[in-house]
Amino acid sequence: MRVKVRHRIDRLAAKYERAAAEAPAAFQRIVHDNAKDGRDIAKTFARESAGDHGKLYHRAITLGRAETSGFEPVFASPGLAWEFGPEADRPQGGMSFEWGSRNQKPHLDLNRAADVVGPEMGRDVVRLAARLLR
Repeated sequence: MRVKVRHRIDRLAAKYERAAAEAPAAFQRIVHDNAKDGRDIAKTFARESAGDHGKLYHRAITLGRAETSGFEPVFASPGLAWEFGPEADRPQGGMSFEWGSRNQKPHLDLNRAADVVGPEMGRDVVRLAARLLR
């Protein structure tokens, strides 16, 4: 009996090289798209929870690149950090809707949005990793 062994290490190496080339842009899209969804969800929650006293608050919630100085050495790829939340220089953006005050209870619109978008982003990352390594 004879056994012949063939390896396909070259195919595996090519697959990983392709994945490494595609991954940065694909992960940037996932982070941006999920942050954008989070912003939109937070705006919806803010509209629902604000009442008359905060009728402009939802307009203050924006999306922007996050300060990445702490992440750069790890990820070495711009665009992997986005944030959403109220801009203090916009009408009602500097008010204490999120954490409340002595006059109102906390609204937690941003936290509630993160509770929705966080698991979705996790699933997106796992699906992308599986696709890249197929």
